Amino acid sequence: MSIRVRRALLAGLTALLSLPLVPGVALAAQPSCGDTITTSTTLKANLDCTLTSGRALTIGADNVVLDLNGYSILGPGIDDGSAGVYVYGFKKTKITNGLISGYTAAVTAEHAPQLKVTWIDVFGLGSSQSLGVRVDEGNATVINHVTTMAVQWGVMLTHSAATQVKNSRLKAEGQAISVSYGSHDVFSANTLRAEYGVYDEYGQKQTYQNNVSIGSEWGFYFSCGGQGTVKVAGNSALGSFAAGFLLDQCFDPTAPAGTVTKVIGNTAADGDGAGFRTGGSFNEVWKNNLSYHNIGSGFYFEEPGHFVIEGNTALRNGVAGFYVPGNDGIYNAYSFSQNVAKRNHLQGFNAQFPAPGSGNIGKRNGGGNCFNVVCI
Repeated sequence: MSIRVRRALLAGLTALLSLPLVPGVALAAQPSCGDTITTSTTLKANLDCTLTSGRALTIGADNVVLDLNGYSILGPGIDDGSAGVYVYGFKKTKITNGLISGYTAAVTAEHAPQLKVTWIDVFGLGSSQSLGVRVDEGNATVINHVTTMAVQWGVMLTHSAATQVKNSRLKAEGQAISVSYGSHDVFSANTLRAEYGVYDEYGQKQTYQNNVSIGSEWGFYFSCGGQGTVKVAGNSALGSFAAGFLLDQCFDPTAPAGTVTKVIGNTAADGDGAGFRTGGSFNEVWKNNLSYHNIGSGFYFEEPGHFVIEGNTALRNGVAGFYVPGNDGIYNAYSFSQNVAKRNHLQGFNAQFPAPGSGNIGKRNGGGNCFNVVCI
């Protein structure tokens, strides 16, 4: 083979190897601060925007994947309302694998269905407006393995539907998870540290399962406004100052029969207030929850309406194990059975009026065992 032929073959091979791996798809260049990206992009270095105001990147098309590739988007550290990454009106955006710091919001998405934010670390500004991931009018959003620090809100959702927030570690000054007018959202296996571990208002058919709130003023706070239900299962509130779990008016009078709020298999321990508290609600099922070593009452059921309260345990709480004020009349009909109250500082069970039910156990409570509750 001649030298000329060999050179020609080598040139052809080099050209072939330089082609994109996927035919027809160009490899996007490293973006610059302020860019709008319309094709999937992988960072090749940190995107340093510390001397640039405004957004770092804006998503400008559907189906864009922004892979930080282990690198960081670094903002100017000023609270000017800007986001590290912003998307409006485009679907199937994915933001993954890196750190975003120095922005009012790390990610802001509006009217952006099927958004995914995964494996993102956020270090905010520590200001009263700083937040991690903000989603407005989202549908089928997935937030997975996100970590937040130095923010006021970890994840903020407004008018969300079918959102999943999971496997995340959210530390915030105000609210780790903040939800307004959510519907059919699911929150699972998150670790929360904030004044409110969860603050969920006016939600419909929301689900919280296997989350842990640590050292919050309110571990899990649900203000349903009499227009929605929530399922709370397998969660833990540890060291809450006001209450581990609070549910306020979590019922939906327009929902089909059998659509009820369910509080099942949760734990509230070592708090300064009540373990569990509810008020002004109807059609709730409370089963197999544990309240342990709280300074307030273990369970505080105010005016329970058509509740099933069954198989719950209150141990070593500072007031009553179970306190049930305002439980008179048909309006407050409920079933109270097979619950256990032991070694609470005051009464084991203390209902203002006789409570229907049977099979409850009260033992070694400091102020007496069973008042207006049937015990064995």
